[in-house]
Amino acid sequence: MDRRYVAGALAGIFVASAIIRMPGLGSQPLWTDEANCLAIARLKPAAAWHALEHDCSPPLYYWLLGSVAGDDPGEARTRALSAAFGLLTPPLLGLCGAWLMGPPGVVAGALLAVSPLHLWHSQEARMYALVCLLGVALACLTIRSRREGRGLAALAAVQILLLWTHHFSSFAIAVSWCIIGAARTVPWRRLLAFALVVAVGWLPAAVLLWRQVFVFRTGTWLPPPSLDAPLRSIGLWLAGIDAAEHSCILGIPMGLATVVLGALPLLMHGLRDSMGRMLATLCGGTLALAWIVSRMVPALVPGRYDIVVLPSFLLVLAAGWRRAGRAIRWASSALLMAGCAVGVFYYFTAYEKGSLRELAALIEENQQAHDVVVVAPEIEAPVLHYYYRGNLPVLVPPSFGTVDRVDYAHYDRRWASEDEARLLASECWARVPPGGRIHLIYSPYRATIQFKGWLMKGVTYTRITRRVSGSGSTELAVLERSSLDEDGPGAMPW
Repeated sequence: MDRRYVAGALAGIFVASAIIRMPGLGSQPLWTDEANCLAIARLKPAAAWHALEHDCSPPLYYWLLGSVAGDDPGEARTRALSAAFGLLTPPLLGLCGAWLMGPPGVVAGALLAVSPLHLWHSQEARMYALVCLLGVALACLTIRSRREGRGLAALAAVQILLLWTHHFSSFAIAVSWCIIGAARTVPWRRLLAFALVVAVGWLPAAVLLWRQVFVFRTGTWLPPPSLDAPLRSIGLWLAGIDAAEHSCILGIPMGLATVVLGALPLLMHGLRDSMGRMLATLCGGTLALAWIVSRMVPALVPGRYDIVVLPSFLLVLAAGWRRAGRAIRWASSALLMAGCAVGVFYYFTAYEKGSLRELAALIEENQQAHDVVVVAPEIEAPVLHYYYRGNLPVLVPPSFGTVDRVDYAHYDRRWASEDEARLLASECWARVPPGGRIHLIYSPYRATIQFKGWLMKGVTYTRITRRVSGSGSTELAVLERSSLDEDGPGAMPW
């Protein structure tokens, strides 16, 4: 009976995952990170590795995406790999939960199936859906190795795959080994031997991480995490994206409040369970370690990165569901499902991943002879290249390289000073023919504000449209020379 119950529950979880994750897979435009990911993935492996030295990720997902994306993929095909991982993860989590704690463990898979955060990552051409899938195996094999002293070879393989998928997983892996070592079910020599295997397998990706953080300093734009970062991570796990802003009634974010109220009783009961405490240690220890390291080197701040331990957290809730009474079970389940439904509804009806597809179309509709397009900052160039089909020249300062990728060789020129911003603005106007205009695609990152100010001196400014999306605020504007500029191209009254 239990097996039939579990099999039926897993089938229902898979169907629910498909119903939630497959609609609208290609309806949202690609946003900045997705387009950059695709641009790197379409390079040859060695070139992709070099490009990733200036990014903040290991190469595994990029190589996988490059093998399936094709030459000219649409949005749906670009996201299909993540969608496949997203479909597999909830039933796999339910299966692992049932193996660890019996039929009540499938609750973890059911919660992941309706998770707005996991829906988001399942429809995003980034590595996070794969990280979550491997996170299920990490949690399950950590518990098995601690309880039975077996499964270390499989655990080591999963950990190496995680380390080649996202650097943040190193925190979870360190905590995983501590949990296993504390149980003393595995001889120390054997434990150290497998830990050494993981370290050797990680070595190339670790060298890449070192170059990213300390040579090219690619994570320095991230601020150090605030004191409440781990709590905000848990809120993100439960209620999904922008949970504090959507579904507000009388100033209260109802979706977030509902899932928190539903999770608290299950979390308290889960912490009374020995397995629940181990899984909670994996979650909490990972968040705490990431927070401490990121306070010193803010390159891996908790947030979307920590989805690697989301399966562990949901297994804690499943352990609580197993121990709780019937009234608490169903009340908590109803609150969690209602809050997740609010988050899913918000994702499909109000959330925007990006706006460059629409802005590129506006440029094509309004372009004139002698106009040029300027993209600032350069990180937005690949997504414009993906959508723009017009014939205007596209300028990508500071390097003025090709529009299909970020010119990482000049990426250290990050609009660092007012003089640099003025020089870049002058170079842009020098490349505009007489009578031409600048179509400015602009995202107001802190580093580009001075550049925009200098670019606008001596011109009339007409804003066409402004879009606020999940990736930030993006503006399309037309800059025309003013009557003060009478000395030819590049002669601005500065």
